[in-house]
Amino acid sequence: MSLRALTWAFDLQHEEMTSTMKLVLITLANYADEDGKTYPRQNTIAEKALLSRQCVNNNLAKLEDLGFIKMIQRKHAAGGLRSSLYLLAVPITERINDDDQDGDWELSTRTTRAANDNDKGRHPERQPLSFSTTRVVNKDDTLNRVLEPSPEPPKEPARKPGKTRGPASDWPEDAFDQFWSIYPRKDGKKNARASFNRISEAGNVEFNALMEGLRLYVNKDDFRDWCWPATWLNGDRWEDRPKQKKDGVAKPKRTVAI
Repeated sequence: MSLRALTWAFDLQHEEMTSTMKLVLITLANYADEDGKTYPRQNTIAEKALLSRQCVNNNLAKLEDLGFIKMIQRKHAAGGLRSSLYLLAVPITERINDDDQDGDWELSTRTTRAANDNDKGRHPERQPLSFSTTRVVNKDDTLNRVLEPSPEPPKEPARKPGKTRGPASDWPEDAFDQFWSIYPRKDGKKNARASFNRISEAGNVEFNALMEGLRLYVNKDDFRDWCWPATWLNGDRWEDRPKQKKDGVAKPKRTVAI
């Protein structure tokens, strides 16, 4: 943080300067070094100034049009975009050299001129904004800041034993439709879907295992009626191994003599 840059930003007066532009400029100055250079991300400026990112972007463009800042696009070695470098137009005495093509400013050793006639060009000594540590926002916001270690990510809650979910491919998007098309009794579809979704989300069984159990149930050598689909699911009936009918011929239903 440069006290000279902050003093300049606070005292800057211009007929087209708005309070929002001033706030964005002060935020930039708070991150600047003694050469008036700073490179916080726009998301960081928006967070510190309590503004939207679009609002920050618009006001940065206005500040550049007025000549108060100069934005230089930066890129990573791999070609990806980085946060822009901002050069603050703090009053200068001279350029570093005439051949400097980057437009870097050298800060003046003179005090900043006051905004009113009664001020003789001297300003009272100002204290830094804060001596407290600053939370790390991103890797680029490390200029003249006291850094704290990033908080550890919250630990995921431990799953209950036996709740290990299989690969996502085990449960296709039309999993219930496949189940419903095979199940022989078409009753209680809403309850069946709810039970089916509960089982798929719990991850206790693979889809292929459930469907294999269903095929054994459909091919059972049994004269009892088919149970409701929700009952079959809630009872984990895919784990049953019913006796299979021979030659594809099922036994007739039992008849009661009268």
